[in-house]
Amino acid sequence: MPPQVLASLPPAVRQALLARYREQLFESCERLGGHCGEDWPDLKAATSEAHRLAGAAGLMQDPTLSEAARALERLLRGEDRAGAARQWSRLEGVVRSAIAHMDGAAGAGRG
Repeated sequence: MPPQVLASLPPAVRQALLARYREQLFESCERLGGHCGEDWPDLKAATSEAHRLAGAAGLMQDPTLSEAARALERLLRGEDRAGAARQWSRLEGVVRSAIAHMDGAAGAGRG
């Protein structure tokens, strides 16, 4: 979604979209966390979830999160479990940061 489209949405619609995106971030991380681990038991499911997360982040104009998820997806596709474990750790931090930013912006918008 081009930046001008998100910015042009009515505030209530934009807030609902951001709330759903925030929820999706939590859900994606929960699903990815279930697929991640020492041996990455389900690479296909983890790859698919990383791909969905990257797409959602791109749609919501979050290039940092989108690229972090794409990096994880590439590592998973290459079956680089050690690299994927490191990237998963980074991705979790990026997601936490994105959620904190949204929470801060939502709080500032209420005041």
